[in-house]
Amino acid sequence: MLGVCSDRNFLVTAKGYLGLGPRGARKGDLVCVVYGCPVPLLIRLNRSEFEIVGDAYVYGIMKGEVMDQVKEGSLSAEDVTFI
Repeated sequence: MLGVCSDRNFLVTAKGYLGLGPRGARKGDLVCVVYGCPVPLLIRLNRSEFEIVGDAYVYGIMKGEVMDQVKEGSLSAEDVTFI
C-alpha cells in the first residue's frame, strides 16, 4: 500500500469521483481521459494550453466508463494541446 500511495494525493472531482493523483495536484486541475492512454491524466490550463500534471487513478473511470458516457452524449470529447 505504501508503495502504491507514495507521493500521491487523495482527490475528489467536482462530480464526486474519488482517486489518487500526483503530489503536485491542486484544486482546479482537470481529470482527462486521453484516447489510447491506459490511465486518466491530471491536466492544468496554462495560458491557452494544457500542462500534464501526472497520471491518476480515479475510481469509476478506469475501465472505459467515461467512453460510454461520450457515446451516450452525456459527456463530449475535445481536442486539446499539451505543452
